[in-house]
Amino acid sequence: MCKRYFLSARCGYRRILRLLSDKRALSDVISATMMAGAVLTLSIVVFVWSQNVSSNYNNQFSQSVGAEVDRLKEKLVFEHVLNITSNKIRAYLLNCGTIDNVGIKTVYIINSNNVVIGTFSNTTFTLKFLNDTSIPDKDLDKGEEGYIDLSPISLIHKAYYSIRIVTWRGATFDSSFVA
Repeated sequence: MCKRYFLSARCGYRRILRLLSDKRALSDVISATMMAGAVLTLSIVVFVWSQNVSSNYNNQFSQSVGAEVDRLKEKLVFEHVLNITSNKIRAYLLNCGTIDNVGIKTVYIINSNNVVIGTFSNTTFTLKFLNDTSIPDKDLDKGEEGYIDLSPISLIHKAYYSIRIVTWRGATFDSSFVA
């Protein structure tokens, strides 16, 4: 029995020596370790990249939703639109929305055939308070009233027209009047 144990121990020793001296087995272990390291490194890089991309998308989405909510909070009411002279229109406005800084970007005058006959940008008119003073920040805050004068424009007497105001945030407000 002692001899048998001695032979098995010797065979085990030989196997260990053969395993350690076998270059193929060692290169397999090293290549498997390198492959696992490369896969792990690439997976970490892909994970960090996907986290960054999803964070950017989340930020862009929240900004666009916030801008859309602000646009929906805007509410301009036309108190009165009148033809002051044959080539000048005055539109009285009230900001009854729930957001400040409602600025006018563009005003369109449209005839009864839905043809735009006048386009006015915010550089061609001045937003004024009812006491004829210019509004310094060029926008209407909550509850503020003001008016704009649009000229020159040629209107036909007793014809039906529409006025469309587009704000800085992109909201549109329409009203109709008779010249």
